[in-house]
Amino acid sequence: MRTLTDIISPNIPCGARVLCALSGGADSTAMTAALVELSAALRLTVAAAHYHHGLRGADADGDLLFCRELCAHWGIPLYHERGDAAALSRDRRLSRGLEADGRLLRYTFLEQTAREQNMDYICTAHNAGDNAETMLLNLIRGAGLDGLAGIPRTRGVIIRPMLDCTREMILGYLAQNGLSFRQDASNDGDVYRRNRIRRHVMPLLAQENPALNRTLRRSASLLAADAEYLNTLAARELERIRRPYDASPFGVLDNRACPRVEAAALAALPPPLSGRVIRHMAAEAAGLESFPDLSLGHTGGILALCGGKSHAKAAALPRGLAAEFEYGCICVRQDGGNDGFQPVELRFGERAALPELGLAASWQKKPTNVNNLVYSFCVKSDMIKNILRIRPRRPGDRIDLRARGGARSLQNLFVNAKIPRRLRGLIPVVESGGVIAGAYGFGAGAGAEGGEDETVLMFLKGS
Repeated sequence: MRTLTDIISPNIPCGARVLCALSGGADSTAMTAALVELSAALRLTVAAAHYHHGLRGADADGDLLFCRELCAHWGIPLYHERGDAAALSRDRRLSRGLEADGRLLRYTFLEQTAREQNMDYICTAHNAGDNAETMLLNLIRGAGLDGLAGIPRTRGVIIRPMLDCTREMILGYLAQNGLSFRQDASNDGDVYRRNRIRRHVMPLLAQENPALNRTLRRSASLLAADAEYLNTLAARELERIRRPYDASPFGVLDNRACPRVEAAALAALPPPLSGRVIRHMAAEAAGLESFPDLSLGHTGGILALCGGKSHAKAAALPRGLAAEFEYGCICVRQDGGNDGFQPVELRFGERAALPELGLAASWQKKPTNVNNLVYSFCVKSDMIKNILRIRPRRPGDRIDLRARGGARSLQNLFVNAKIPRRLRGLIPVVESGGVIAGAYGFGAGAGAEGGEDETVLMFLKGS
């Protein structure tokens, strides 16, 4: 018969630095104790982290004290932090429910602590019973394949080494090693849905199938394999229909992750793939390995944008993301934050950085290789006496470009050039003596154009 350490050890890489999420409950106490026991054989560096949610008053204070005493006994460091889950839940703009808010705060703390302490992995103590409950909760919510696969064994730096451990096995390990643990009284009531599933539904199902947890683990494994295969196909499809900005002179202005795909190609994918492609895009835009927060409504809303007839349609997504239809493409991006850049002044012979854009500007005698530069244009020599000001566009800005039919508003110019709305505030506008002398990507305006031997304003990649 396999022991708790037998099950845990294959899930932890040798030589790893692991941070254990330690609440003081039976599961996390057993997991942390087992990893301390395995540390010599697996050459592990073990530490623990405890998050105080600001709930349950003196009981929660007691949990922290208990964890301190445990870690002192084991000789491992304990990192802890106190938050206020209730305050977050009172903010209707940000709250996703008290349980979800507490989880968000806890994982944010764990991930930050792991980075600060240079830990390789975060271990959480989810067990077979937790996984079975999660599968049923997701079924009730109407989840798809990924949700029905239950709790993933790994997610980024997070490892759940006890997913195959039963509650009986955990309690047996604690008793064998003379370890006590803290009881959370909130788990004994029916306030939370998970508690109701654990206390009332699981016992009924176990009467029909005494091996319920083992059966659900097998189902979860099969479903996870199918989900992984579909996610791999979706990643390939994303690369096939991706439309990068790198080839566009204006694309270099957007330094943030902003995946963009051809709208018609996205809409043509089978539903099992199109939704996953959108999730991959959201994860990339958010800088995450996965993005579980998108509902069927979110992905359906984005697919509805694919047939948009206007040039600007957008849909708000969780975690501050937005999806936008732009000139036949769907882009997923962080909502806001691309409103402009800090203006700079440029004197002749100097170089000015535009760090928000990843560009630098210089104004000097015309070099021999000007035609090979990214976006440069000549200006009149008599403008040298003026300080050039490089700034974002303003309402009402106009420029006279002879090659484009005379004086026009920058707004009209940008729309006709099919520059996405989110990038228009990032295009450098060059002003001299109150007159617009040029614009990045369009050149010098009439009256500011220089001749063959004039000076040149150069925009170069890299600040």
